[in-house]
Amino acid sequence: MSSLYEQHLGPAFSRLAPCLQRFHREPGLRWQGEAEVSRSTQPLLRALLSLARFPAVGAQRCEVCLHASAGGETWARRFAGRPMRSQQSLRQGQLAEQFGPIRLWLRSEVSAGELRQHASACQLFGITLPRWLALNVVARESASGDRLQFDVAIRLGQHPLLHYRGHLQAMD
Repeated sequence: MSSLYEQHLGPAFSRLAPCLQRFHREPGLRWQGEAEVSRSTQPLLRALLSLARFPAVGAQRCEVCLHASAGGETWARRFAGRPMRSQQSLRQGQLAEQFGPIRLWLRSEVSAGELRQHASACQLFGITLPRWLALNVVARESASGDRLQFDVAIRLGQHPLLHYRGHLQAMD
């Protein structure tokens, strides 16, 4: 059976760097590395990020493990031991990522072995939010040998909210 990303990307999946193919094809494999995290400088947004248990600011150990299910994948992330989970699935032919009541619709593109994604829409409790109020996510996965590199920037409208980047290696 094909993985979620093999289904989502179709023939473009084979153009991903081998390390990225392995990450998206082998659920249950634990990946560990380092991340650098920055957050909004606005006090209210920082407080909301803390309440939502998003990663703290600074350099920290990180871990990612994907768990496949009939409905898609659970992305179990840990930053400095602090969990951050989401569900990804194919809905209406598009990739959706769910964080509690927030659903992001992601567009994906493979270029030069990299996976690039951005949010095309954001919903809160099933209601599509206007761009000025929506989460805007831009993410990139690339590879350097057997090391997966990631860079994820999240904005709330025009305001930087959370940015994390770093690397992971398979723990097998």
